[in-house]
Amino acid sequence: MQVNMHEAKSQLSRLGELAWQGEEVVITKAGKPYLALSPYRSPTGKRKFGQWKGKVWIAPDFDETSSKPSRASTPRPRTGSGRRRRDPHAGGQALNAATRAGG
Repeated sequence: MQVNMHEAKSQLSRLGELAWQGEEVVITKAGKPYLALSPYRSPTGKRKFGQWKGKVWIAPDFDETSSKPSRASTPRPRTGSGRRRRDPHAGGQALNAATRAGG
């Protein structure tokens, strides 16, 4: 069964039921197939242990705490030229301690 996008939006529940009953439902856009509606079926197979063996390597000390601080916790040095910043909302006026404090 093929239905256009507008019809599919207004009849989604009915189309979902048809898909669950085994009907092939194709939603078209501009007259061309766009989506296929199919029921969701959860995986039923058992998990297979060892699938990642040989594909992943974990360092032997991965859970040890380092005495060196991580890069994320190391403070970064301040950079800049010391020039005043421009406030984009102040019509080009320079920001300084007096204008920020309102005085």
